Amino acid sequence: MAGVSTVDGGLRGTGSRPRSVVLGIDPSLTGFAVTAMSLNDDDFESWVYKSPQRGVDRLIDIVQWLTSVHTSLTDVGHTVFDVAMEDGVFHSISASVLGELSAAVRMWAWSSMLLPGKYPLKVPPTMVKKYATDRGNAKKNEVMLAVYKHWGVEFSDDNMADSYVIARIVRGSGDTQYRRDVLGKLRNPKFRDAL
Repeated sequence: MAGVSTVDGGLRGTGSRPRSVVLGIDPSLTGFAVTAMSLNDDDFESWVYKSPQRGVDRLIDIVQWLTSVHTSLTDVGHTVFDVAMEDGVFHSISASVLGELSAAVRMWAWSSMLLPGKYPLKVPPTMVKKYATDRGNAKKNEVMLAVYKHWGVEFSDDNMADSYVIARIVRGSGDTQYRRDVLGKLRNPKFRDAL
């Protein structure tokens, strides 16, 4: 599909078997990123989609693309176990459009998933940064460097790196105290729409 970049981290490689996966989503208007990660190992696949559309057409296009990603995973036997998405504080001129995109993603998950993924875990940007770097105010390039240093995965797109971190968060991977702290805070029911 035009406008899509992919990083294959072994999730659907040669000899791959059906698995339970989690989805980490960075819902950006200019580079919508998704990472599917196995629940039981570090195999993953990440995508970033740059929609050519604008306005409502872009929202529809992104949801259709997200549906195609989900379908491509289930067609090879993977089961999506849970979903998390970055859910930022919107302080810009495009705040209403970003809010619409966030709502569109949540509606997609509600109509496509079984619980618990039906109500995505909403992860504030500061917690994504804290989980990756131990600092809630880290810059985008610092998150990308932390992903490379901690997990050996190199991304050229910061949205894709964020989706990877979000997938690790929803998977519940807490190998350091600061990561366990982030996971503990995200257990608060306010981070799931259903509760």
